[in-house]
Amino acid sequence: MTDPIRIDEVLAELERLSQSNGDGPAGFTCRELSERAGVTAGAVQAKLRALVYSGRVELAGKREELNIAGGRCRVPVYRLKGESK
Repeated sequence: MTDPIRIDEVLAELERLSQSNGDGPAGFTCRELSERAGVTAGAVQAKLRALVYSGRVELAGKREELNIAGGRCRVPVYRLKGESK
């Protein structure tokens, strides 16, 4: 079992990896953060929720991706508050 991810780790990952994505808004999905941090999506969601409520992270928009069944869906993308759009 891995240690729970800390809020400062989520912030550091967002800052380190923030860059424009050609197929949607700049930022990261919960799944991308989960994969990069090596923790569950649930752990990342809990930390993102706290960061959004505290005003440190914002919803950048939604990006179209393939879901598990191969269909197209729109997923939320998050970025550090104050990052360029």
